[in-house]
Amino acid sequence: MNGAADSSAVIVQVRKVNGEASQPAFPYSGREGQVACSVSSKVYIFGGVEQGQGNEPKESNELIIFDIASSKWSLPVVSGTLPPPRSAASLVAV
Repeated sequence: MNGAADSSAVIVQVRKVNGEASQPAFPYSGREGQVACSVSSKVYIFGGVEQGQGNEPKESNELIIFDIASSKWSLPVVSGTLPPPRSAASLVAV
């Protein structure tokens, strides 16, 4: 950490399966600076910075959903104009 203010939130769900700890795999690229909020049993994750071509950082405008009840990740079908890629933003459920 570089000493800057940080208000990160991390969700970790670990389950015991046959005596071994397991965790749902994240099938999308690793990233940082993403934003997230939860509605009912789903966590919505938007944007962030991922590794682009040549190891250059690339901002994302991808929306990913994690269903807590089923422990499954999904990409929703979206329509209309997508917001521009961003990181370190805010996300609020109303």
